Amino acid sequence: MNEERTPKPKDWKPYPKLWTSLSNAVGNLALTGSADPPGEALRLLCEGYWVATGSLKLRVWAGSQFSSDLADTITVERWQALREAIARGLDDDQNGCHELPALGNRRKFPDVIAVEREMASYIWQGSCFTTALLTSPGREEYFSAQDIEVAVSFTLFDSIETPAQVDSPTTGHLSKGGRPPAADWEAGALAMAGRYYRGELKPATVADVVRALQEWASESGNDLADATAKPHAKRIFDAFRAWEAD
Repeated sequence: MNEERTPKPKDWKPYPKLWTSLSNAVGNLALTGSADPPGEALRLLCEGYWVATGSLKLRVWAGSQFSSDLADTITVERWQALREAIARGLDDDQNGCHELPALGNRRKFPDVIAVEREMASYIWQGSCFTTALLTSPGREEYFSAQDIEVAVSFTLFDSIETPAQVDSPTTGHLSKGGRPPAADWEAGALAMAGRYYRGELKPATVADVVRALQEWASESGNDLADATAKPHAKRIFDAFRAWEAD
């Protein structure tokens, strides 16, 4: 049986592929007239309007050595630490910065370029950045993100009308009217796009996306009714189909 297809709003258009490299994202900002594309991209990442993934390396000295290597989401806090480090001038000059004796000792971290003082390197052209910071007395952190891809923020549900009262996926209470806050649904859309990108969500029907949205909401202890989720799931499903057709 074919999945029921609701009529598209008059202003509906397929959205372009969501994920792109950091370098392409910065380039797109330049093409659309941004006066400071690298800085604007960093602001969007620091404020959570964009999300990013990459190949991450973390080396920590806190009395002992701790290491982690994984492909994962780059947290807002990491972007904010980079922005703060740049504001302190750590991308240009290390004078006046704290010494990092543990990270500077190659015997402790032989796979890390010796970093004697705090530093920051924001190489958006190569879709990467690195920080080496004294985060607290006795704690040194080296963080490197390579092959960064970003999901630009977008409003997937602008034209959808929802019932006067719907279950809010973030509060668990009935709203007083209108649709759920756009930022909440953007978070859900980005979560679905992230699962799609990682191969965790390959829906065959709208119902598959409905279930994925409900699972996403339940992770925060909230229930999402089928009727509430379905219009949004339909737009996500159509966007996935459009990407696959490209």
